Amino acid sequence: MFTLWFMGLPCSGKTILAKEVKSILEDKGLIVVHLDGDYVREGLNSDLKFGTIDRLENIRRMGYVAQLLNEQGVIVVASFITPFEEMRQFLKDTINKLSLVWVKCRVGDCKKRDVKGMWKLAAKGKIKNFTGVDGKFDKPAPEDCDIRVDSDINSITSCTNMIISHLYLFKFMDYPGYNYSMFIGRYQPFHKGHKVLIETVLNEGKNVCVAIRDTAKDKKNPYSTKERQEMIEKSLEKWVKKGKVVVMIIPDVIEVCYGRKVGWGIREIKVSKEIEAISATEIRSHKEGEKK
Repeated sequence: MFTLWFMGLPCSGKTILAKEVKSILEDKGLIVVHLDGDYVREGLNSDLKFGTIDRLENIRRMGYVAQLLNEQGVIVVASFITPFEEMRQFLKDTINKLSLVWVKCRVGDCKKRDVKGMWKLAAKGKIKNFTGVDGKFDKPAPEDCDIRVDSDINSITSCTNMIISHLYLFKFMDYPGYNYSMFIGRYQPFHKGHKVLIETVLNEGKNVCVAIRDTAKDKKNPYSTKERQEMIEKSLEKWVKKGKVVVMIIPDVIEVCYGRKVGWGIREIKVSKEIEAISATEIRSHKEGEKK
């Protein structure tokens, strides 16, 4: 078994991502325990404060708990700030099969998500040793974390998909051996025609990878990459949740090249004339007209 350890600033999205990953793993029939910083400090570690020594002790205890659970056949997802490099090295030395996930998020976005008002209280000096204010957070070097997800520019679903893909890629879990049909486009915007094309393939029992071309914003490309990603994931939500659709961002591809007998092909999906007539250009023009 293994431990997936989420680290990052307060309110960066560690806990919600840990819960999402836990849910997906449990749907696969796996036994998973979530160790969360706020929760364990209410019970097991209620004797600890937030000074350096107590912070180190908090992670030391949880690192041993995670390893003990792994030895009993239980997967652990842990969400702790884990601000010091010393802590991360301890975890690497203690947990046999560990993957460190840095949930990277801008301070401004962390503050916006702070429903408890902790960042404001820390700024006023009412909370001491608060990470990101008067408590340090050692920025992880590339070798200090196994995967980085940018929760301020990617949706929860996208970050979760990246983490699950990482677990398969690095053999934490057996890869299911899925093959994918890929759709590449700008999706400016994603519309009914795109959805019909994709669901045609999905209804054949296949899996789909929707690849968004990372085009710069301009008059012909008014939607940002993040907006398009969220647009597609919302429209295909039921398929995304089932793991049948993966949405990813790729460079602004203008040409696909291949040699003979490469094991894959290019296929045109036939749809009705009504669907074929749907135009993203016309949709954009209509939206521009509404604004005026």
